Amino acid sequence: MKLTELVLRTKDGKYVIELWIAGEKSKNERQFDTKKEMLDEIERVISGLRLSSNVCVHKLDNEESPSDKEILDWLDKNMRGYGKGWICRDSSCGRGLRLHETNLPGTKPTVREAIVDAMEKGV
Repeated sequence: MKLTELVLRTKDGKYVIELWIAGEKSKNERQFDTKKEMLDEIERVISGLRLSSNVCVHKLDNEESPSDKEILDWLDKNMRGYGKGWICRDSSCGRGLRLHETNLPGTKPTVREAIVDAMEKGV
């Protein structure tokens, strides 16, 4: 399966995920009682899918978004163990900024440190 679009929203007090899969004519919609259940399902689903290079992710609700701290903590907690750490750098082929796990020289143990390092280098 190839995921082409992911929509996060709320509906009638529930958290909703809409998944659009390439080749399918309708969306797959799932509802959850808590944000944690929804996030756990997103992680499970995405780990089993091949993402389209132009996948669109939308969040359609008026609820408070996670804080920057929560986002960075989540990234650090969910490191996949690929490489020695994190790096934030320009793409080697000129396609923009990259933040990823790697074995490249200059890795940092946390996402925060990788971002700060890039900022200090003026990336």
